[in-house]
Amino acid sequence: PSTWLDILTVGPYFLELCVKEKHLEYLRVLKVARIARVLKLIKTNRRLKFMATVLSKSCSEMSTLLVVWAMCITFAGCCFYFLEENSTANGEIKSAFHGLWLAVVTMSTVGYGDIVPISTQGKLFGTAFVYVSTIFIALPQFLVTDGRL
Repeated sequence: PSTWLDILTVGPYFLELCVKEKHLEYLRVLKVARIARVLKLIKTNRRLKFMATVLSKSCSEMSTLLVVWAMCITFAGCCFYFLEENSTANGEIKSAFHGLWLAVVTMSTVGYGDIVPISTQGKLFGTAFVYVSTIFIALPQFLVTDGRL
């Protein structure tokens, strides 16, 4: 079975090299099967099997964490919007979606800087939210290692 998978993933590449026609575009779908070749490594590598087992054990906790993360993003986005709504300067957070974007960027600790709070209340809330978001960065590591035990 794995030999057929290898042929299906590598075959379109060589077929495109040999035949220079445009009507072979539908064969590009088979290139997605290359991901399955990587997944075959889990069967042979003991450490990857162990990692897959640990991740499957902590799946319910991770999904709960994802729901809590979405609730925190929604709450923080609305807070950013309401805190920046009445700022005297020309604020960058013009809608709740801008607040949600700021919350996502802040909580994921990316911090693009395209939208920033201007008011003092928004800056203080943003600072507190950065510290809260570090918990959400560290918590999946704890959940995965706890599932390992």
